[in-house]
Amino acid sequence: MNLKTVLSVDIGSSSLKAAIIDSRGKVLAKSRMPYLPSPSENYSAAKDWEKFFYLAADECMEKAGLLPDAVCISGNGPTLVSQDGTTLLWSHKVEQNSPSLFIPRILYFINNFTESFSSTKYLFSGPEYLIYQLTGKALTILPEERYLTAYWTEEKLREAGLSSRDIQKLPPYQAPGTQAGTMLLKGKSVAVYTGAPDFVSALIGTATVSPLKLCDRSGSSEGLNLCTENPLSDPELRTLPSAIKPLWNLSYLIPQSGAPFEKYKKSLEEHEGKNLSYSELIELCLHQKEAIYLEGRALMIEIARNVKKGLDILRKVLNAQNLQLPDKMIVTGGQAKNLEWLQLKSSICGMELLVPECTDAELTGDAVFAFTGMGLFTSFAQGAEELCRIQRSIKPQDCPF
Repeated sequence: MNLKTVLSVDIGSSSLKAAIIDSRGKVLAKSRMPYLPSPSENYSAAKDWEKFFYLAADECMEKAGLLPDAVCISGNGPTLVSQDGTTLLWSHKVEQNSPSLFIPRILYFINNFTESFSSTKYLFSGPEYLIYQLTGKALTILPEERYLTAYWTEEKLREAGLSSRDIQKLPPYQAPGTQAGTMLLKGKSVAVYTGAPDFVSALIGTATVSPLKLCDRSGSSEGLNLCTENPLSDPELRTLPSAIKPLWNLSYLIPQSGAPFEKYKKSLEEHEGKNLSYSELIELCLHQKEAIYLEGRALMIEIARNVKKGLDILRKVLNAQNLQLPDKMIVTGGQAKNLEWLQLKSSICGMELLVPECTDAELTGDAVFAFTGMGLFTSFAQGAEELCRIQRSIKPQDCPF
């Protein structure tokens, strides 16, 4: 079998992640490039993305011993970036008074980065900015046509007060898995494909693309995502279209999940006088009795209980429809890399957790998009089922918490 390979790249909140993945779903190499300093209020964060892209690409190609056949890029949204690299990160608080995730942020950008907006030819979202830097192609990735409400139409932009000149700065829509152009890697011309917003890529990468499939995407924030046949609603949940028509996605969001634990990690490192890996950190939190370690344990328990709360809400909504919440959930993100943390979460939630081979599911999703664009799969759903490889499962145990 003649295997193809994709360099999958995801622009995250705290780092740029990359992996070379083959058409069987095997991860041949991975790289993570942390941003320093933290970009939480960095209005030029995007200026470094191309540099980190090449550093990660070089590391992956050296580890894998090959050049990929294609590149696919996803990233956080709704980040906005002008051509000069002025960046309004998704995490920057903007008053949200519209069904659109983007229009309030576009207005904020216009009003607060007036000179940058006036001089730019295009205003991009996150991954599209990097795609433009690499290929010269200006586009906006629309995950699926039902997402127009969450993005924009010309009519809605005009209603918000944008002029024709303003609207022309927003590049035209393209679907995930579209070849945007080509770039050179080590002298080889490589096709560059569109990914999607990171959470959509993660849903594809966890194969959360059939009814009642469930995943937990953890990171700076955390979200439970349930694929449903029909749109379901609850005041504490968010309903969005799936990337697979006509399915839907029901989400429970935990905005502050990994961030408090990251803050705790820094304080503990100051106490210990050295940097700690997450494995070392969790070992201390779960097995040491001093107050400073118990604080970390309490944070881990709180995060798991927030996940349980979300599962209970999802269960309630499904029960009202005579449906049952599944007893298994795929987990991705930072927490998925530590078995002790997963065991704690599994036991508190009473849920079997499935860990994929690639715990950065956005990267698997990007590979699905690219391979589908290359014609190796007939649909994203087929590619997702083929490439999401489960490595292990964690079952609930008696939990003292």
